[in-house]
Amino acid sequence: QTADEYRTAFGKDAVTVILARMSEEVSRHDGPALFSAEHLSMPSNWLETRDVPARQFLSRGEITKLVKKHIPDARIIMIVRRQEDWVSSWYQERVKRYETRSMRELLAAPLFTDILSSLHYAQTADEYRTAFGKDAVTVIPLELLRVSSDEFFGQLLGAIGIPNRVIETKMIKSRQSGVAVGARRHVNKLLKAVSRATGHRPNIDDRLFIVTKRIFAYDWIIARFLGPYSAGVRLPETARMSFADDNSRMITEYGIELKQLGYIVHAEVRQDPLASGGDLK
Repeated sequence: QTADEYRTAFGKDAVTVILARMSEEVSRHDGPALFSAEHLSMPSNWLETRDVPARQFLSRGEITKLVKKHIPDARIIMIVRRQEDWVSSWYQERVKRYETRSMRELLAAPLFTDILSSLHYAQTADEYRTAFGKDAVTVIPLELLRVSSDEFFGQLLGAIGIPNRVIETKMIKSRQSGVAVGARRHVNKLLKAVSRATGHRPNIDDRLFIVTKRIFAYDWIIARFLGPYSAGVRLPETARMSFADDNSRMITEYGIELKQLGYIVHAEVRQDPLASGGDLK
């Protein structure tokens, strides 16, 4: 219901639109209301790719303050992901939204520095805990879903306050093929040129975007034969060391299992595989 409003509002206004609706929903229910809102967990420019007039983008801290203002008793569930995998998925999503740069070019762009700061999960958890309290923040690694879906959903349901139950899982969406990602990146150059020539008119931009999206929706045929897209991300060494510091702190201070799930950590970090309640044999 807020998608159209979000697209026509920028920065603080867009976040406020979403939070106001969420606050209304909370007031209508006696029990817990669960929201999945990735736009409230990243800088507001993380998927912005088009050549548009300057917008007011918000930082992680500014968004947290707005969440606290509109939903002061919120409980936060952070589903974290290996940083390399997240960056690969992020790049693919940006290509779906007019990105024309290669992965290497994007990693070297100033924007990437802002995005990387939000992938320091311990720092993000610290900020949430400062705003909402230590007991109001739960961190769950996404990779646990593959290792033990029962453990993953047990932690998730426990954080929500719902009795544990058996939940069947299945994949309903797969990644694009490398051929489609490369092709769409070049198509985006044409789309952006048309957008500039027509004065960034939303009705033209949206129609071109929809047509392109429908064409590439058939990529599953290519992916079946060539395999899904894999960027083979190799983060800059400074970023890897920074993530190793942060992930290692998540292990030692927060008790979140990350090392055996493939996260970048320092070699000397040790942890009991059952520290977070999961059996990772």
